[in-house]
This record gives sequence, C-alpha cells and structure tokens, in this order.
Amino acid sequence: MKRERNDYSSIQICDHGYERLKERNGWNKKTAERMINKVYLNGKHPDELKGYLKQWFLNKGRYESEIDEYIVYGDYMYVFKNKVLITAYNIPCRERIKQIYKKRGY
Repeated sequence: MKRERNDYSSIQICDHGYERLKERNGWNKKTAERMINKVYLNGKHPDELKGYLKQWFLNKGRYESEIDEYIVYGDYMYVFKNKVLITAYNIPCRERIKQIYKKRGY
C-alpha cells in the first residue's frame, strides 16, 4: 500500500517514541522528525512482507491489537496510532526468530 505524500504531513512522535528512537536508532530529535516522514512514506506494511519476517510481525502485532499501523523500514518496526509514532522495535535476525519460535513450539 503506497501512501501519498500528503499522508505524512501530520506525523507526530510522542515522548516515548523519541526515547525509543534515540535508544534503538541513535537518532536525535531533529533527525527523528526528518526520518519518520521517510519511514511512514517508504516503509512496508505487514501485507507486503513474506516468510519468517511476516510470521514474526504478525505474532508481535497480536499483543498490540489497538494499534493503527505497523511499518517496517530497514531493521526496525515502527508502531503508529492515529499518525503518532508510539515506539520502534528492532527486528531480530532470521536465526534468532527461528530460535524464538522453536522455543515456543511453533
């Protein structure tokens, strides 16, 4: 699903979102504000993913059922609600995802 340029004009970042972007991406506030527009515009939605990444993504999403949008960009998953960035998660490598599922019996 390609988003239009005007879709990201009202993207905001909550305080927790800024903390996670600093902690996990190393972005300061100015960089976060600039990059989050690229993330929202160019990132991938869950229906565009395949294989192990889609499986991990769908299992992660079960815990956050009230969230509007998940977007994958680079090695991170960004979580939005009403066009406000809530948090960012680092996506584990393929081998780590396999270990997680093997432990849980998937």
